[in-house]
Amino acid sequence: WVSKHKHGADPCAPKTRVAYASYLHQQGSLDDALQHLTTALVDEPRSTKARRLFDEVSQEIKLRDAARDATLSNDERALRLWKRSDECYERGDARTALALYGCLLDSMLGETSSSIRLVDGESIEAPGRPFDAGEASKLHHARAGCFAKLKNWEDAEEESRRALELEPASIIYRRRLATTLDKAGKWGAAVCEAPRGDRVFEARARVFEQRAMLRNDRETRAYANDVAASEWLELVKADEGNPLVTGANPFQGLSRDELRRELETRRERRKAQEAINAALD
Repeated sequence: WVSKHKHGADPCAPKTRVAYASYLHQQGSLDDALQHLTTALVDEPRSTKARRLFDEVSQEIKLRDAARDATLSNDERALRLWKRSDECYERGDARTALALYGCLLDSMLGETSSSIRLVDGESIEAPGRPFDAGEASKLHHARAGCFAKLKNWEDAEEESRRALELEPASIIYRRRLATTLDKAGKWGAAVCEAPRGDRVFEARARVFEQRAMLRNDRETRAYANDVAASEWLELVKADEGNPLVTGANPFQGLSRDELRRELETRRERRKAQEAINAALD
């Protein structure tokens, strides 16, 4: 077509693609025209002609699909909507895919159809269908992937757990849950949820375990420091000042062994005084 109508032009140039997409549009090849227009807009986003033609082709595709859906069964319409959801997810439009997956889930929760309105104003309707546990688990798993792309780890964990409730034996769903917990910083839970018998994922589980141990070690050290600070405050007399507030240090100049002996002596004195007070009471 280029050699005949655009002789000498670059076939990959945005203007050439728009011209060829216009020809395909006239011939009725809407899907091919949309594909060339998408590529042209990626290379030249400011092209008003490409944008205008893209909107026209998109609208005609929506009308064509709506007319085609009217003749399909409920299962066929749901399958087409599922395929569209997967396409949105693969091209990175996680929010639209999330809404479409949710619409398919809602359609199984009642006898009536489920409908949503997308950001561009398009209204989507999914026919009511009987509940299917296998299909619902796949939809929850897909929604978990959408939330993960949006870095919403809390909702991704919830959707992953719902998928596992419906399909407890699924290794793929358990992988998603363990990965989500790892991203959320819940390494201990990630170790527990990691699938057993999967050599590749067991290696990742060891990484989760190391992270959890490191975090526990940090928490243990922080707790030990808090305990040491509380003991310091209790062993230092009021007239010696508060070393954590005023910076006063009554043990300044002592060696490490001398400091340890001084603290042990003060602890023994405190215990003895507590025993005396308890006896007097």
